[in-house]
Amino acid sequence: MIQRIQSLYLLCAVIVLVLAIMLPIGNFLVNDEEVTLTTLMVTQSGGVKEMGSWPLAILSIAATALPFITIFLYKRRMLQIRLCLSEFVLLIGLQGFIIWVLSLSKKTLAEHGDVVASYSVPAILPLVAIILVWLAMRGIMKDEALIRSMNRIR
Repeated sequence: MIQRIQSLYLLCAVIVLVLAIMLPIGNFLVNDEEVTLTTLMVTQSGGVKEMGSWPLAILSIAATALPFITIFLYKRRMLQIRLCLSEFVLLIGLQGFIIWVLSLSKKTLAEHGDVVASYSVPAILPLVAIILVWLAMRGIMKDEALIRSMNRIR
């Protein structure tokens, strides 16, 4: 199970996505007040915490759970390939949604004054996870091709 390279790729994708959930994806400075945006919440410099975007949180958690579940389905390779494809689409949607939320946050905060926005590395971590899931899917397809060729030899 875990000794397969595709399982390690999927585990790395889970770790990367957990980091993307926990770390801030953007910092905004509005009239000398700092606002930090994570996928789960928005924190102001005064210590006020508010719930962030519910769809972003749900999408991030689903994108993190799916590769973790896929690791344990190692005996069902075709299902793993389908789940990797759906994870691929989910991560593309997550990356697009993160970009949309960051631009919307900047526009919303611009109504309250001058905004200085800085985006951090976790905003692009879903792209790293896309690459890892793609590598895992390639490994699963190679395993499936090997098993099918061994069945033909018998």
